[in-house]
Amino acid sequence: MDQAREFRSKIGSALKNPAGQGLIEYSLILLLVALVIVVALRELGTTVNSTLYEPVNSAVTNAGR
Repeated sequence: MDQAREFRSKIGSALKNPAGQGLIEYSLILLLVALVIVVALRELGTTVNSTLYEPVNSAVTNAGR
């Protein structure tokens, strides 16, 4: 029970301390940038697949007939 109080006290003081605010803001910005990159790469992969892979695959398949 004493450890739980100590833990809550540390969490409470950490939330009240503005020194870590910059770190949290930079972490959130980094998370947002990472999400944008993931979405962009997924879209790029779909575009590359439909632009390059499918026509080449069709040409190779039709050439074998």
